[in-house]
Amino acid sequence: MKKFIISFLSLFLLVKLIHAQPIITETKLLYPSGTSIVKNIESGNSTYAYGSYNIGKELSGAIQKIYRTYFSVDLSTIPTNATIQEVKVNYSTDYKSYTFKLTNISSLGSGLGANWAAIGSGSTLHSGIGYGGGTITSTPVKNQMQSALSSRSMIIGGVGENETANDSYSYLSINIEVRYTRPAASLNFIAQNYMDGGNSGNIGVGINTPTITSRTSPFSFSIYENQTMYFQAYDNQSYNNYNWVFNDSEAPSNPSRWERDHFGDVLNLGQSSSASRPALTSENGSTFQAVLRKLCNLTFSSSGGYVYVNGSKFSSPKEVQVVEQNSVYAVGQWYYSNGIEYSFSHWISDGQSFSSNITASEHKQFNAVYIGKPANSVEYVHFGNQVNQPIVIYWNDNPNPNVTQYQIWRKVKHNGIMGNPVLLATVNRGVGSFTDYDYTLTSSYSDDLLLYDVRAFYSVDNSYSDEEWFSVFGKMSLANMKNENLNLVVNNELPSFYSISNFPNPFNPETTINFQLPENGFVTLKVYDILGKEISTLVNENKTAGFYKVNFNATNLPSGIYIYTISVNGFLQSKKMILTK
Repeated sequence: MKKFIISFLSLFLLVKLIHAQPIITETKLLYPSGTSIVKNIESGNSTYAYGSYNIGKELSGAIQKIYRTYFSVDLSTIPTNATIQEVKVNYSTDYKSYTFKLTNISSLGSGLGANWAAIGSGSTLHSGIGYGGGTITSTPVKNQMQSALSSRSMIIGGVGENETANDSYSYLSINIEVRYTRPAASLNFIAQNYMDGGNSGNIGVGINTPTITSRTSPFSFSIYENQTMYFQAYDNQSYNNYNWVFNDSEAPSNPSRWERDHFGDVLNLGQSSSASRPALTSENGSTFQAVLRKLCNLTFSSSGGYVYVNGSKFSSPKEVQVVEQNSVYAVGQWYYSNGIEYSFSHWISDGQSFSSNITASEHKQFNAVYIGKPANSVEYVHFGNQVNQPIVIYWNDNPNPNVTQYQIWRKVKHNGIMGNPVLLATVNRGVGSFTDYDYTLTSSYSDDLLLYDVRAFYSVDNSYSDEEWFSVFGKMSLANMKNENLNLVVNNELPSFYSISNFPNPFNPETTINFQLPENGFVTLKVYDILGKEISTLVNENKTAGFYKVNFNATNLPSGIYIYTISVNGFLQSKKMILTK
């Protein structure tokens, strides 16, 4: 029982010590304003005026001038509850062999003569002060000042003690150094969380102790000046359907901080989750707040079954938490289905498109958008085997019914030089073969190397399969070529029909339009929007037979479907391309 009482008393004394009102020691330097009054004596008559010196006597012709000064001391900067501990009076005069005294003036009169007299008749605070300069540690001034605190002012007189000596006049200036103690003021503050204007959860506060106590935010408290306030921010605060954290290590961007808000004057106190601050009278009424950041739940869903988030693979859907204004990199996994290879294009959320690099601002659900293209592996391209007969290319239809057409491409390696690819034909689904009458099949390595690509078209995404070339050896079938074009074809193969296409499609923001001319002609190539409005004229001039490429840049155009049209020698063809931003 005795041990319990001792422990209780120790705890009680500790709490009382922590919360005891401290005593503040301060020093103020006061600069009293002096008013000089001169008594002019001539032929036995006396007049009074404001003087040009402060103390002593001056003989000016037949006029005797006796100077006295009173100093008004403003005590408004010293609290009325102060206990004055020490007063030092610093003074300065001319260096002469005279003395002066300081007097206490209880009140001034109604005129200069009465005030001049009051200076001399005031009770003596100090006498015998030698001219020159020095410091007086003054108990009388201290006592008088203590009594005068409630009236907020006192008056000290300066009088020369050698007023009969004609050259005793001098200036006099004083300042007063006051050291005092006073009870510390009780100050009021608020500690809170800041959540984009909201305020909830818990906040840690220690009032003049580093021991933190969790409080409900906002928390109002009082503390004595110059004591120390300790603060702690907490993670995983729940507010407005979000979790909030003090972002000091969770994410690199948009870090949290402690702030002092003094009626709109905001001071950053640092980015550590803990903070401390002395209680200052100049900050009384301030709010100290932990600026928290919300955790945004981002959910990524992919029809491919998996998603990659910051390089790691996860099953779809995958939810990640990201601190607001920080980014995450996410893509959907490539996948294959029914003859189509699907590659991730972008994310879509609430009707808006997003790239792979996503900056978090709120809870969001993202769905992967894929671009499909036909797989080469299902075509099983092969050739007929009848030597010295036209070359026949065979392939299997893609199992996906939306693969509706096939382009047949050829390029020829002649005399060691590989020619440009040529689009021979576009055939519909179900045909399954193409005969190239320009060449006959051989088995000799010394003949031309012929490479063929059967490029499937996927109508859903207007996409083509990747290039995949299959080779045979063959010779040019001269019977099917015009004599005047024979040399041109042998040295640099020319197209045998008109054709136009673009790649990539869809595109953003550029695509290349390819066209081929089997003969010379005036070519017009234009781009229109889906409503038929002309957007751009890309070609409008004579062209010789051959292969051409034109770049189309749609940086300044909105996403959508555009039509490009070629007109040459009576040939007119239009195709569709899709701009996706």
